[in-house]
Amino acid sequence: MRYTGKICLAFFIALIYSSIARCQVTDFDGNVYDTVVIGQQTWLKSDLLVTHFRNGDSIPNVVEAKDWIRLKTCAYCDYSDVTANSKFTNRLYNWYCVIDTAGLCPVGFHVPDGVEWKKLINFLGGNFEAGGRLKSTKNWEPPNEAASDSVGFSALPGGHRFTDGAFLTKGYNGNWWTSTKHSLIHAYSISLNTYTGFIDNSNFDNKAGLSVRCIKDKVAATNPLPEPIKTLDLPKDSLKSGQ
Repeated sequence: MRYTGKICLAFFIALIYSSIARCQVTDFDGNVYDTVVIGQQTWLKSDLLVTHFRNGDSIPNVVEAKDWIRLKTCAYCDYSDVTANSKFTNRLYNWYCVIDTAGLCPVGFHVPDGVEWKKLINFLGGNFEAGGRLKSTKNWEPPNEAASDSVGFSALPGGHRFTDGAFLTKGYNGNWWTSTKHSLIHAYSISLNTYTGFIDNSNFDNKAGLSVRCIKDKVAATNPLPEPIKTLDLPKDSLKSGQ
């Protein structure tokens, strides 16, 4: 009987380890992501770093601005083309990667559409409240207004790459693709900034490079494909265009 406490403690530690293991996801490259449950949704707790689709196909790393401008197919880049900028944060992908049927997110996850992002925002109190609750309290340039990271989403300011190949706003803005089409050359995106706790519904040119955050599929599948592209009906006055 004197070993009961030790046995119980060992069981408890094993149970915790098992729970943690079940809450982690690995992509094709071996990057490991924690997950977080917010409402009825399960999200990766960090942005994508993958350089291969889930079927093993390589995603081109396009460095030169002159090459980025011409793209009409999937490509990724590191901010300012410095690998260290992406090592622990995120990579930037154009929208062609988001809609590629090879699958950008790890198995069992997909790039959220505008409706799924809206559900998250509404659950956290709407556009004026959600931003601060989603922003990490670290790695943002001051003032990082209203940031609390109260739900463990840990959104970081990965900046973005314009269609002309220029890099901008790392440390000040975070921009994430949705899988929802806006027009022939634009797609909806979600944006945060350091100056407010507001989370914005915006849109960028398909050739722009933005961060990607993945959400768990509603129904598990052996090899799930991205959900069909949808058109999101948002108030016109709430939209801002980007390159």
